[in-house]
Amino acid sequence: GQRGTEREVQVGQRVTLLVGAEGVDEFEAAWGGADTPDFSSWEAADGARGGIGISLLAGVIFPRMGPVNRIANELGFPGDDGNAYGGGFLQLGGIRATGNVGRHFRVGGYYATGGKTLRDVRDDFRRELGFDLQQTGLTLEFVYPHRRWEVYAGGLLGSGTLTFTYHQVDRERAARELAWDAVLDDLARASETATFRKTIENNFLLAMPWVGGRFKITPWFAVDANVGYQFGAARDSQWAYSDSVYMLNGAPSIDFQGFSTRLEAVFGFFPY
Repeated sequence: GQRGTEREVQVGQRVTLLVGAEGVDEFEAAWGGADTPDFSSWEAADGARGGIGISLLAGVIFPRMGPVNRIANELGFPGDDGNAYGGGFLQLGGIRATGNVGRHFRVGGYYATGGKTLRDVRDDFRRELGFDLQQTGLTLEFVYPHRRWEVYAGGLLGSGTLTFTYHQVDRERAARELAWDAVLDDLARASETATFRKTIENNFLLAMPWVGGRFKITPWFAVDANVGYQFGAARDSQWAYSDSVYMLNGAPSIDFQGFSTRLEAVFGFFPY
C-alpha cells in the first residue's frame, strides 16, 4: 500500500530507523519521544575519565587438591580412596573495591574466601576438619573501554592463607544445653574434657593474573567476568599450629595453584 513520505527516526543517538510518515508519531510515542534515554554518555571519549566501583564476587578455583587430601588423611579423615576433600574445585566468595586512574588503568583491593568441611563421628566424639583459603591483595588492570563494553587485563598481588581447623566435641556435651550460670565452672573444667579446637595455618605469597570483560547495564551497575591463574605455594617452614603459638618443623608443602574464574556484580559510577 501507500507508505507516504519516509522519515528517519533516531533512537538514543545510537540506532537510526526508516519508517513511514504515518507511523512516526506512534513510534516516537512508544519510545518516549523527547524523553528517550540519551546514551551519548556511554560513548568512549578522549581525555581522562574516573570511576569507582564495589564488586560482589563469586568464583571457582581449580587447585591441585592432592596435597590437601594427603594432610586430611594424616589427620584421620581418609575419605573415599584417600580423596577426603575431593578433586576438582573450590568455591569462593568475596568483595573487590576499585577506582579508575585516568581512562585506561584501574586499581583496587581484593578479598575472597572459600572452603570445605569434613565431618564424621568416631567413638564418642563428633569431629570436623575444615579447610579454608583466603585471598587478599591489591589489583591493577589495564582497561580498554568501548561504549558500554570494556575489556581488561591485570591481576592480583597479595597473600594467601590456607587454614585447617580441627574441631572435636564430646557427643554428650554437644547434645546438652549449658546454663549461663554454669559457664565459668565449665571453662574451669575445660582442660579435663575432650572438646577442643586447633588450627594449622600457612600464609604465602599469592599472584594471580587474569583477563576479563565488563558490560555496563546502567551508569551505576555492571556485570564482570574474568579468568585467571593462581600462583602460590604453602612452604613447609611457614606452618603455624594452634593460633600461631607453635611453628611446625617437617610439615608438608602445598603447591596451591590452578586456573580460576570469577563473576562479579559491580555497583558504582561508570562515566565512559
